Order: sequence, then structure tokens, then C-alpha cells
Amino acid sequence: MLTANHVFGLTWFGQYLVVSIWGLCVIASSPVGVAQVPDGAKLRTLDSHFPFSVPASAAEWEERAEELRFHLQMSLGLWPLPEKTPLNAVEHGTIELEDYTVSRVYFESFPGFFVTGSLYRPKGQAAPGPGILCPHGHFRSGRFTKASDQEIERMINSGEERYPENARSPLQARCAHLARMGCTVFHYDMIGYADSRQISEAVAHGFAKQREGQNDPSAYAFFSPQAELHLQSIMGLQTWNSIRALDYLTSLPEVDASRIGVTGCSGGGTQTFILAALDSRVTAAFPAAMVSTGMQGGCVCENCCNLRTVTGNVELTALAAPRPVALSAANDWTRTMPEDGMPQLQALYELLGVPDHTFLSASLTFPHGYNQVARRVMYGWFDRHLGLQCNPDGLTLEQIHAGEIPETSPLFERPIRFLTDSELTVWNEEHPAPATGVEIEHQVTQHWRKDQGQQIAKLFEENSPDLKRAVRSLLCDLPGGPEDDRLRVLEDELPADLEEEVDGLLATKISVGNRTDTPGIRVVVMKDKASKPPLRTSTVVITSDIGSSVAQPWFRELIRRQDLLIVIDASRFSQPNKLVNNGREAAGYTFGYNRPVAARQARVIAWILDHLAPAEVEKLNLIVFDEGAAPAIGGLVASRRGGTSRVFLPAEISFSDFDSFLHSDFLPGAMKLGDAAGFLKIAQADEVVVIGEDPDQQAESLRQHLLRVD
Repeated sequence: MLTANHVFGLTWFGQYLVVSIWGLCVIASSPVGVAQVPDGAKLRTLDSHFPFSVPASAAEWEERAEELRFHLQMSLGLWPLPEKTPLNAVEHGTIELEDYTVSRVYFESFPGFFVTGSLYRPKGQAAPGPGILCPHGHFRSGRFTKASDQEIERMINSGEERYPENARSPLQARCAHLARMGCTVFHYDMIGYADSRQISEAVAHGFAKQREGQNDPSAYAFFSPQAELHLQSIMGLQTWNSIRALDYLTSLPEVDASRIGVTGCSGGGTQTFILAALDSRVTAAFPAAMVSTGMQGGCVCENCCNLRTVTGNVELTALAAPRPVALSAANDWTRTMPEDGMPQLQALYELLGVPDHTFLSASLTFPHGYNQVARRVMYGWFDRHLGLQCNPDGLTLEQIHAGEIPETSPLFERPIRFLTDSELTVWNEEHPAPATGVEIEHQVTQHWRKDQGQQIAKLFEENSPDLKRAVRSLLCDLPGGPEDDRLRVLEDELPADLEEEVDGLLATKISVGNRTDTPGIRVVVMKDKASKPPLRTSTVVITSDIGSSVAQPWFRELIRRQDLLIVIDASRFSQPNKLVNNGREAAGYTFGYNRPVAARQARVIAWILDHLAPAEVEKLNLIVFDEGAAPAIGGLVASRRGGTSRVFLPAEISFSDFDSFLHSDFLPGAMKLGDAAGFLKIAQADEVVVIGEDPDQQAESLRQHLLRVD
């Protein structure tokens, strides 16, 4: 058994740690491994399996949900929530139809950046009624979708649609029927579709290659390393548009803000469950043909760094619980939901005491889309949970799914008048379209960056504990994620004795990692054989040349002064990141599902600081000689240990001194928190010393600082 005499301060950490043995040579310069994806290892992708594990209790879920909701907000670049600037909403060009109207609407989500859409209103409604947001998803032309005669014939023949008029645009059919049921509906454009052209569809949804000259810190575009370092993504911007669309909808006098629904299909389904998870104003939701434990979202607009490293879409959907959320499945990646995903979601709702607050409408013979079967279940869902009183026959959801709806029922979808894009477009001579191009991206990212910078500066002034929480999110240092990316202990692999005495020193050798299929970070823990508690200081040395470090007089003197020395071998810390090979240079496809090298190493270093240094030692020296400064700083912040710390670095470092995601120090979101200086401030380091890169200069600087009388 491993005891405290063998690894000082080591406590068992259950499934979160890997401790394995390496060679017993204390002073060694042989190559060693680090926690790293090997050449043959398989990175997780958006098509991996993302199961949802039901928590043991409601209290456990509440704690998990709070952490995940913060992580979601952080990953989207929406923590702190940006300032809600004036919407400056404009409504014009109302079209009068038999029992509802359709108006053209645009407003500003950020200054100068416009959200566009169609507002459907019921006619003859006296009191305020429910409001429904409808994000459209990746339908051809979006809000302007128009099916061909051939497509309509196929949908009618298969039973996917009932009426040719509605098959022409199932999106319009959904909005029109909800308005007929008494809802005010805002059908808004995804970025790059229909009237939202300030950032093109080719960029917002088709981005594939990095653009030359778009990584300048003073003017950078989306998908660049600078944008990722500030956690600015199209997914985050679309979510912000959805939040502002909800602001707009709830501001209307005819809308009862206590009865708000949101529903969309495919990419619109992603926006549906993300918005419901983040914004408690959503009363009930219906993400259609999207949520599953399989494919998580194929478009760049559905991916952002960090997010799904520790979770998946089913659990993200569950974040709305106990509020009502129903889903639909079709003959696509959602086809497995009836047996993998929905049973777990149902179990959570049962655990929370509201089993009728979730439902799955599975029509597995129909292709991907928002078919008329899913729509009629959605109408019944919102009728039940938004108080629409449109089900006088008392039909169950199962009956509605089966089509047992009388044609006289308000739930029965009737034919609509299809509106052309010229009737729906918000831009005309009186309302000219705004400017487009990469300059708009610069405008949005710089406004976003300035807003976040000002808010985070205030949090630094307040010494907010949320700053450390934010770093944990950046490092994806939360429970969950793939089984092989968790730190854990394999006790049965440990020998009876890990200690060796060398030249009067007691040395313990271990390897700590976070993947079972890779070598860990190798560590030597040393103290003088004659030393007795209490120890004065824990000194952690990160170096790629252990032999040169431990041969230094200051090193031996620290041991003689009752210091504990922990030496971390960094000989492969500079190994670069690897990207998912899907032909598209968007960081979210890789780092939305896999922790970057710097984050994995930082989590291991945090564990070393927490569990190898004695708990009673309150003083810590952290020395970095060459590689490993970025993960060392991240690990210091993520560490749970208290007390004081001094940090010694070879040079002033920055997380932005590179222009590639492959760089070993790439850490999405690091610049958002003030770069390395901000991390050190969050860690509350008492002193930061630059020791230089010359070995003699380093030795002298360390001797002066470490051997002085404190």
C-alpha cells in the first residue's frame, strides 16, 4: 500500500487520478513522456458518443447544473453577460392575413450589428398571450426557404407533410399556426442567412481556412487564434442574438413575459436548448431533430472551444430542468434517442418530481427536419405548458403524435399562404441593408472584447471568486467528459515501496497523467532524510533538465533548510496540439471536445500542488526554467491549496505569443482573463520574479531570493 511516508500529503482521489511508477533514478536526463495525445490516439469529435449519466440525487444535479451552466456561459464568451445596449428596434411592412399578421423587424444585438426576422401576431387577441421564439436552423435560405415542387411531392407522398402550401415552407407553417393559436412569434435569422448578411454564410457556417491578416489583436476576425483566446465564436454570437431576441419579444405589450416558448430544428434546435439552459425566462422548449448522444452539431456555428469536453447535448438540454422540454427524433443522428438519451432525460425529470415535463416525439421513418408530426406534438406541448387552451378534446401527447386530432381542433394545422422572400425581407429603400464584410467582424469582436474587459477589470478590483471559477472552466477542470481523459488512481498497479535513498536524500518517483493510454508527467519528490516536520516550504521546480537543476547549490541548500522539493520533468511540455482531421481550421471542432495540451498539463500540475505538497506547508515556490510556464501558471490558479506563493519565470510570458492552434501553450479564453498577468493575479501570487534564461543568471537570482531569510 502507498502511505503518507512514501508520497507526502498524497490523498486518494478516487477516479480522478492516475499514478504509475517510473524508473528509480533520481537524477536523470533520459527522455520522458507527458500527458499528451500520442500519434496513434484518437481525438474525440462531434460524432463521438456523449452519454448522459443521471445523478444520484436532486441535490447532486443542482450542484452539477450550476457548474455546467457557468461553463456553458463561459465557453460561449457570455460570462460576464455583455451589457445589453439599446435594441433600437424597427418594425415595418406589416402584411395582413386572415387570422394573423406578419411584420418585418430588425434590431441591434450589439451596436451596429443587426438581428433580422419576421414577427407573427394573432388577430383579435385582447389580453397579452404567450411569446414564441423560432430560430430556423440550417434550412436552405433560412427564413426564405422555399421547397421545390419535386420536394413538396415527396413530402406529401411520404406523410411528412399534409398540405402543399405548408410543405413549401414548414418554417412559415409553424409560425403561422402558433399565431393562430394565440402566440406572438418571432422568426429570426441565423447569422449569414436571409437578411442577416453582415457576416456571410460562407464565414458563419462554411468557414474552413484561416484568413491571412485576421489575427491582429487590434482588428481580428472570428475563428482566428485571437478570437478563440477571447472565447469569441459564431456560436456565442448567435446565442447572444437569441438572448436579445428574447429581450425584444418580452418587451412587446401583447406578450405575457411569464409564458415564453422557444422551438427550432437542427441548428435551430441547438439554439433552442442552449437558450433554454442559459435563460430562465424560457418557460417551455421544443428542440426538434437535434438532441442526441451522437452527432453534436456539424456546423461551425454549433461548436465552440471547451464546451463539450465535459458534457454533451443531452445533458446541456437537461440544464433547463425542471422546466418543460420536449424533443423530436427522425431518421438521422437522433434515431437512437428512444433507447439512448431519452430514458436518462426522463429519469432526471422523474428524480426532480416532474415526469410529465419531458416528452419525445419519434418519427423515425421521416428524414431530418421539422415534419408535421413533430410540429403537432409541439403545438400540444406549448398548449399544455403555456396555457393556450387549444385542446378542448383533452388529447394526450401520444394521441396527438398518432394524429388523432379532429380537423375542428385548434391544434389541427391548416393551410397557410406562403410568403415570398420579397414579402418578408426587412431591407428596402426606406430601410437599407447595413454594411457587410470582415470589418463588421472586427467591429463586433472589438466591442465584445472591450465590454468583457471592462467587466472583468471590475471583478479583479472586487477580488471575485468567480475569476478562479472561470479559470477552472478554461482548463475544463470539471467532473465529466470522456472516461480516458480523467485523472484517477490505479492502486492495484502500485508496488509496496516507492522510496529510494540517494546521497542522504529520500526520493519518491511517480508519474501523474490524465489519459490511460499515454505516459504521465514524471515527478520526483525529495527531502532530506534527517528532516522532521514541520517543513518550511514546498518548492516545485519545472525543468526539462532535472540533472542540472538538482546539482545546483541552492537546490541542496533548500533541502537542508527543511524544504520539500518537487521536481516535474518538462522535457516534452512543448509537444504541439493536434487537430481533428476534418479539413476545416476551426478550433471548436478540436478543442470543443478535447482539452488542449496546456489545459491537460495544468490540471496535472494543480493535482501535484494539491496532493504532493504537505497540507501543513503554507509557503510555495514555483520555479519554471524553460518549457511549461503556461501550464504551470494555469495549474497554480486551479490548485485548491491556500497559503502564499512565489513564482519564478525565465521571462515574461503571454498566452498570445503565437498564431497557431497547434502551439503547446494555446489555451482558449486565456486572454479574456488578462493573459498570464491576470492568471497570476487570480492565483494571488505574492511575488513574481523573472530569473532570465541564462543558467548563471538564473542560479544567482534563485540563490538571492530563495535563500534569503524570510
